[in-house]
This record gives sequence, structure tokens and C-alpha cells, in this order.
Amino acid sequence: MECTLVVSRAYKPGELEAAVGLLTHSPELAYVLGLLWAEGHFYSTNARVGLEMVEEDLAQVSGVFLKTGLWRESARMRAGRTKKMLELSLVNLPFRGLLESLGYSHRVKGASKVLSYLPANLHPSWWLGFFDGDGCLYTKQHQLSFSASHDQDWEFALGLAPQGRVKRRTSVAGSYSTFLVTSRPGVRETLRRIYGPQPEATFGISRKRQSVVEYLSGPLYAPNPMPGTLNPSCRTTDEYIRELRTLRVQGCSYASLSAKFGLSRSQVGRICRGESWQSLR
Repeated sequence: MECTLVVSRAYKPGELEAAVGLLTHSPELAYVLGLLWAEGHFYSTNARVGLEMVEEDLAQVSGVFLKTGLWRESARMRAGRTKKMLELSLVNLPFRGLLESLGYSHRVKGASKVLSYLPANLHPSWWLGFFDGDGCLYTKQHQLSFSASHDQDWEFALGLAPQGRVKRRTSVAGSYSTFLVTSRPGVRETLRRIYGPQPEATFGISRKRQSVVEYLSGPLYAPNPMPGTLNPSCRTTDEYIRELRTLRVQGCSYASLSAKFGLSRSQVGRICRGESWQSLR
């Protein structure tokens, strides 16, 4: 949808959607807004809004975008990349004004305004778009993450995953932040809130959707078939575990036990609390 509309006044709710034309409160719009939160960028010389993705991924989401406006596709090769990148862009001043009013031009403050703008029943579609853009599922570690290339306020994410935590880091290139969910039950519940009861029927990027379907079909808890010294990755013995626990009861610190037995403090803590080596009492 190419246009040169000029925003000469503030739009009231509903008026902006009418000016843009095809935009409505729909799962497709919510998904687009979520993916733009992750991957979207503004052009400084005009009203264009765009996002750039690898060809395979963008081919699977372009149909969703076209239901919200006449997005244009272009291709480019960036230095250092082995895959062709495709860009979807839309020149529409009212739509860009909507995004700026929702905080898209300064995302460090978080997405609370966006989620307030969307009806609650469309929040999962927004999160799905955000997850397709900046989300990762680590199936072996039972972790889920959303990342940002800036120090973002992640309070809005606690509505999706109350047990999540934020990790921040700084380098010469700038500040970064990640919202993490690190327990198997927490990851499963978060994925169900994003994808719904039938994740295989959800639109979006298929490779991520397939990983989610496989993860959710697995057991909630996988029993350890080789406890204690039967586990080939075991680094200690039953006698050492008994001695470690005895010394802890006698008042030894985690630091001293860590140095004595060559284990990390977190490993020592899990052993002393009975979270690991449960087969040895």
C-alpha cells in the first residue's frame, strides 16, 4: 500500500486504522507487530518500515504480512553472509505513526504499550511474531530466551513467563539483554501460551514450530536411567558424596567444599540439598 498521507493531527483509536485502510485487529496484525518488534527498522529519509530475514524464513511469513498491507519484497546480499537476505517494506505514514506511538522507535522501554493496544486474545499472536524474530528454544538445556540488541526493560515479559529472569551484558559494541526461562515446566507453559493448544496449526516459521511441537510432545520429566556412579559423566564417588555432605553438616562452606572436591559451588549446593545424587541417602 503505497501512500503519502500526512499526519496533521493525533489520531483517536480506530481513526488511524481507518486511515491505513487494511489494518484491523487480527491475529495477522498482532503477529506482524510482534515480528516488527524483533526485526523491524525505520528509514530516516521516508516513512518506510521494513524487516530483513533470510529467504527461507521470510517466504513463510510474507503471506501473513500481505494480509495487513501491500508490503514490497526486495533482495540483497550483505557482506559476510552466505545466504541471500530478503526485505519486506511498507511505505505508509499512518502505520509508521502507529508504530512510533507504541514505542517501536525506542524499544528500550519495553513493549507494554503494544500489548495494551492489542486485545488480550491477540497477545499470543504478538508473542509468536516476537518469538519467530528474537526467540530461541534450547531443547537439550530446557531453556527459552528472547534477546535484544539493547538494554531493554523486560517487565512486560513477566506477564508471559512470571518465572523468567533477565540477563544483561555489555561489550565494546554496546549493551545487550536477554529474557530467560530456565525450567522445563516453565518452558513448556510459556510455549503453550505462545502457540496455543495446537502448535502444529499455528502460522509462522515452520522450523521453529516443528521444534516446539516435538518438545511439547516429550515427557515433562525424563528420569535418569543411570544415577550416581553408573552415569558415565560422573566425576566423583559414593564415598566422596557422603564425606561432602558430612562436612557440610559440620559447618564447612560451599567454597571450601568446592575447592576440596573439585566441583563448582552450584554442584556442591545441589548435592547438599539432595537435588542431585538422590539415589544416595
